[in-house]
Amino acid sequence: MKHVALFSALLLSLCAAAQNKMTPELLWKLGRVSGLGISKDGKYVLYSVGTPNAAENKTSRKTYAIPIAGGSPIQVGNADSMLVNEKISADGKYMISSAK
Repeated sequence: MKHVALFSALLLSLCAAAQNKMTPELLWKLGRVSGLGISKDGKYVLYSVGTPNAAENKTSRKTYAIPIAGGSPIQVGNADSMLVNEKISADGKYMISSAK
């Protein structure tokens, strides 16, 4: 989690020192980073990066896992299998759900 915060602070400091104006076109090129959580084994931080495509009116999203101890990010195909499901009880007997 510290690495994500450090990365965000570094990114903000680089953007603050930039001399170019932020235009909508430039913002569309940037990826939107969303933190997903810590892996089940506690060794990775999972996050996704969404890149918008204005012409198609869609966002392509890729998910990555980065080791908490440091290292290079790894692209992940299915993040749900790596994340803890918060809707399931610790003993695995019960699941929280709601119906409308």
